Amino acid sequence: MDILRPPTPFVRAVGAALAPDWFTLVDVGCGGELPNAWRAFGLRLRALGLDSDSHETDRLQALETNPQVRYRGALIEAGAVVDPERSPWPRLAICEWKARHAALPAYFGGEAPAASVQAAETISLPQAIAEAGLDTVDFIKLDVDGPDFGILRTLDGALSALRVLGVGVEVNFIGAGGPNENSFHNMDGWLRGQGFDLFDLSIRRYAMAALPGRTRLDYPAETHIGRPFQGDAVYLRDLCAPQNAALAAKASLGQLLKLAALYSLFGLPDCAAEVLVMFRARLEPQFDVASGLDLLTAEAQAGDGAPVGYERYMQAYAADDPYFRLQAQSLRARDPGEGKPCTALDFDSPVLHGEAQYSAGDLRTGPGQWSYAAEWPLDRAMLSADAYLRLVIEVEVEDGAIGVGLLNPDRTSFSEEVAVQAGDGPTRVELLTPKAVAVVSLMARNFDTSGSPSLARLRLVESTLF
Repeated sequence: MDILRPPTPFVRAVGAALAPDWFTLVDVGCGGELPNAWRAFGLRLRALGLDSDSHETDRLQALETNPQVRYRGALIEAGAVVDPERSPWPRLAICEWKARHAALPAYFGGEAPAASVQAAETISLPQAIAEAGLDTVDFIKLDVDGPDFGILRTLDGALSALRVLGVGVEVNFIGAGGPNENSFHNMDGWLRGQGFDLFDLSIRRYAMAALPGRTRLDYPAETHIGRPFQGDAVYLRDLCAPQNAALAAKASLGQLLKLAALYSLFGLPDCAAEVLVMFRARLEPQFDVASGLDLLTAEAQAGDGAPVGYERYMQAYAADDPYFRLQAQSLRARDPGEGKPCTALDFDSPVLHGEAQYSAGDLRTGPGQWSYAAEWPLDRAMLSADAYLRLVIEVEVEDGAIGVGLLNPDRTSFSEEVAVQAGDGPTRVELLTPKAVAVVSLMARNFDTSGSPSLARLRLVESTLF
């Protein structure tokens, strides 16, 4: 699955804490190799790999070093399922390329390529799981290039019985709406009906032959332009949701930890943290929740260079740190005490536009909705290229409405703007520059819908540079 992330330190920590429990994976269409992400569970990984090519499953089994990971060559029953109708496949550039190069006509619009060696036996997925001796399964991955939806529906009733936490499946974003089509809309409805929610979705685009696009891989495949055609979807249990309270109460400590690990593996450290916070009292006898939260917080700050821990991160968020709106720099580099007063803006001497009037903070705009009134240019010579500026202005509108915002260099748009109207009372407006040099000035303008002039009083409360 292209949305499965590399192994994370958090998942390794969960794997170390799972004993005597297992993380159990069923991989349908396991050709190639078992993704390295699952190896993060270490010796607590238990897996069943299924593929129609028995030579491939034999090869994988011979290479496998974990005795709890087994492979089986078998064709999995799909039941009643059809390819999506209204497929654009014959009109896609990839189809034209295959025809021009005498390649096999893959998937829609022609016969599917046959596996080099197909397993002799055919078996249902529930039967394969039972014969492997698996009474619980944590995650099921399906990617068989065709009858995925049919295989999925054979698990009706089994997903709850096996206490499955998540399902990953390849999906098609095409179709005419038929109930048996192997399409995203059918899979989505069916899985939601089984109590799962969509937590991530990738989109693979394919350009039309009328205007081919550059491919994203080394061979003709998905392109950088084109309509959504296929992708991968991951569905997981949401045990923190109120409607799942009864299910969460029955979940074991191991299941809670494994669900958090799945969130982490699919790039959702926030969802994993919610599990740890909500079920902290239950988890702490088996797992160091504080350390786990720190690991997840580091995931959330990937690329920052100097990630802070969970407590500091949450304190910064509660303090409205600009980091959360601007991706300015790492939190550690911007302690609250590190901001410096900035005088790059002279609030006493604005540039007035049109008929606007200003005196000691009292502003009367000119007529006309959206008309510029008072402008406070930034002295950019006082600002370094990587500086970030926070402005806090108290605004009280006596009549009409005004907007206060940061004007972009094109002078026709704002990086951020807040409207205040009469009756709101004294209002603190906080503006955060994307980078100080990326805006030219602070602007107040008339927001009154009637176009009449507006009256307001403005006071600069804070001008801080980070």
